[in-house]
Amino acid sequence: MPIYIQDPPIQNQYRSTGIVRGIYLPSDTASAHGILITRDNMFSAELFRKWWQPPKEELVWNCWLKTMNHEPNLHFILKGTYRNEAGENISPDVIPEDRFSIRGNLLFWNEEKGNFAINIHPNKDAIRKFKPFFVEIEGQLVNPKAGAFWEIEAVRKGNRLVLVEAQEIFPPIKKKKPQGKGKGKGKKPFKKEQNSDSNSQQDRTQQ
Repeated sequence: MPIYIQDPPIQNQYRSTGIVRGIYLPSDTASAHGILITRDNMFSAELFRKWWQPPKEELVWNCWLKTMNHEPNLHFILKGTYRNEAGENISPDVIPEDRFSIRGNLLFWNEEKGNFAINIHPNKDAIRKFKPFFVEIEGQLVNPKAGAFWEIEAVRKGNRLVLVEAQEIFPPIKKKKPQGKGKGKGKKPFKKEQNSDSNSQQDRTQQ
């Protein structure tokens, strides 16, 4: 079954969203925070709808993906279940792999290690506020430039994200050069007025 991730409403939208399969188990102290157990790993996770108590079974989740405290470990914010057109939950068995759409600025890349990182900021109209974070992805980009805005399609392999497709959307924003102090406009020379003694002498001469 093909995985459909909604197209971004604007070209410069930051995001890190996708589909993940797993069983959510709440922690002992907070039902909205817990762990997501996938078929090959275990991740920290939380529910976007704090009051929701999903069944303890494997589901296909719509999610936000992020990292925390500048660590590469993946963390999932579970928005809800992935459903078909009839509103029914999709079976995890028909989803071939967990897939994600990541859009942001290229932070760094390493050709020797074969990986790169995308920096993600909150959008101005975001329904949730968060601190900027970056996501590391395995793969090579064509003509990478620091600060360029990229759209990335990636899949999860264990605790790693692996590149499927990549497209540069915008080049890096050129920083404006600081303007030096310009020369001030020249002032018109001050004309001296003749003093009163000279004017009086001129008047006497004309009489």
